[in-house]
Amino acid sequence: MGGAQSRVENMGSNKLLQRLASPEHISVDDVFWNRLLLFERRPFTLNEDEILYEKCKNLCTMFAANNLKSGNFGSIIRVFLSKSAEVLVAAELDELVLKFHIYQFYFTHNSKYTLCLFTHNALLVIRHFLRQLIHKYPESEIIRQLEAQGFFLSVRDCSSSTKRPDAEPMLAQLIDSLIDIIVHVPVRDATYYLHMETTRTLLTLLSLSQFTVESSSALEVYRLIYQNRQAESFLLTLVSRLISQHKQPEESAGSIILHIAGKLFELKTFPGSSLPVCLQYRRHSSASSSPRHSLENHSPLARSSVLLITVLINHCLDGNNVFRNSLSNISGIIEVPRIFKRIYDGMNNLFKSICCALDKEETTLVLYYLLHRNTHFRSFVLSRSDIPSLVLPMLRTIYRGSDNNCHHMYMSLIILLILTEDNVFNKKIHTTIIKNIQWYTDRNLTEISLGGLIILVTTRTVQYNLLKMRDEYLHTNCLAALANMSSQFTELHSYVCQRLIGLFEVLAKTYNRANQEVSIYYNVSSILNLKMLKLDISFRYSPERALRIILEVLNSCLSNQLVHNTNLVYTLLYKKDIFETFRNNPAFQDIIHNLDQVMQYFTSKLDLEGESCNDVDKVSAVIVKAAQQWPTHRLQKFPELKFKYVEEEKPEEFFIPYVWSLVTQYSNVYWQT
Repeated sequence: MGGAQSRVENMGSNKLLQRLASPEHISVDDVFWNRLLLFERRPFTLNEDEILYEKCKNLCTMFAANNLKSGNFGSIIRVFLSKSAEVLVAAELDELVLKFHIYQFYFTHNSKYTLCLFTHNALLVIRHFLRQLIHKYPESEIIRQLEAQGFFLSVRDCSSSTKRPDAEPMLAQLIDSLIDIIVHVPVRDATYYLHMETTRTLLTLLSLSQFTVESSSALEVYRLIYQNRQAESFLLTLVSRLISQHKQPEESAGSIILHIAGKLFELKTFPGSSLPVCLQYRRHSSASSSPRHSLENHSPLARSSVLLITVLINHCLDGNNVFRNSLSNISGIIEVPRIFKRIYDGMNNLFKSICCALDKEETTLVLYYLLHRNTHFRSFVLSRSDIPSLVLPMLRTIYRGSDNNCHHMYMSLIILLILTEDNVFNKKIHTTIIKNIQWYTDRNLTEISLGGLIILVTTRTVQYNLLKMRDEYLHTNCLAALANMSSQFTELHSYVCQRLIGLFEVLAKTYNRANQEVSIYYNVSSILNLKMLKLDISFRYSPERALRIILEVLNSCLSNQLVHNTNLVYTLLYKKDIFETFRNNPAFQDIIHNLDQVMQYFTSKLDLEGESCNDVDKVSAVIVKAAQQWPTHRLQKFPELKFKYVEEEKPEEFFIPYVWSLVTQYSNVYWQT
């Protein structure tokens, strides 16, 4: 201890921590807290956090056993509450001097930096003890540990200047203080890690729902957070962090504060104070070259905040979820308070920030909720001219579905389906030209419409699903998006037409093969005179519904946009034989009739040209000319082809496990899974 450098591996034997975990009561004004809490601050990686968790297990067990006598958990929380109250006062002064354009002093001055450091470190210790308790005990026991006063609680402790009177439960005071910091303390270099630790502590408290059989609505932790008087401002502040993308401050090797602290207390202790070189946090030089990790490395606060948002909006759905309601109305709020106005005025920045972070699953989840439940935001997005900045990252995620988490691909497809419900969007994407799509490696695409690219990615996903996943839900979303766009298909690229007809061809083969297996099943059963033959054919996805939708997509396009899709007509004529087996099938007969009308008309025009029509260019020229004279009355009318996304019943059964899997992966907080 003392001048020696402590390591994460030695935290379990740290003498100061052992004293904290002992039966001895430590009063709030004891110099012990200065020795314990003024250590060098560094952000933890997930691996380091796990090491610390494992090394401090026995210490935390001892702490839980002795705390009911010592009341030291309450003491360190009172220390935090006292210091956080000072931080809030400093924040108010900081905002005041900024308002009057006076040189900023408070959060750049060394004493204020030390205050934030002290507050952060107290909260770090609290969070680690809380996590251990959450893993082992029910909420009632955790509250009992928090409220334990100890047998030797000093008079000064009882009258210590915390922000709220001790009559208020300790858990309520802690949660109120955490939310106060997030809402009222501006994000500066000096406060950045305090905000990080505050966000992680709230995630830790909310993780209680994952270690108990009680529903989140029945937990006191959730009640206090969801009924907090600042809940709406709290949610909007978290969203503002996504917009602001505050960068993580650079580490300063020669900090004067750390130098003073070292001289005064001869101490570099506790988590991160002086980790061995191999464990110390450092920015990886390759981070800037990797778009996938840019947000994670440069704005971890934004990422943690988005993770917290996803947790808040997915729990307590049996009641009135104030966080979900706030997100649903975010652009409609125009009240005077600064935070509301900033969010309203920053809608454009919110859109751009989301677009830049759509490689992150939690950001895709937030976008899903905004589009699905917030009509203001959806209208704003659909009115934009830069729609490729939103759609292209999602298409890349879907295209790379075999390499990514399938949940991310599902959410991107659902968002795409929601967007295609709008006809203006469908028209816009076919007039928006995209060049040099490097991530699309099936073919070199130098230029293609955004709508054409969507068709390529969705048809490819259906084919991939047939071969690998056989997921009907995935089929349904892809085909529904195609169907919604079909009446607005315009000037489809020849390669797009080939892939669209190629999808029908693949589905047709699968359909015929499935029918053959059914026929074999019944024939064998009849020959052997068996009531039941255990031949498993259910694993094959029945393509009849998919075939029908593809035919309806082709029919919708030809009924509405034939004159603008001569490449599709050319491909139909070239592949007309694949429709032969479906002409007499009652399930497809009506749709095939319309396609036959188109193919017969253009075939007759080509026949009139005779042998002079003997190459691609001449055939295409005849089709273009004949399309101008196409008699639209020849086609049978069908209802408009439209699908609307409807959320499943009890969506929390999917979203809650998904959200917590993201939190455990990306929050840099270790939990026992």
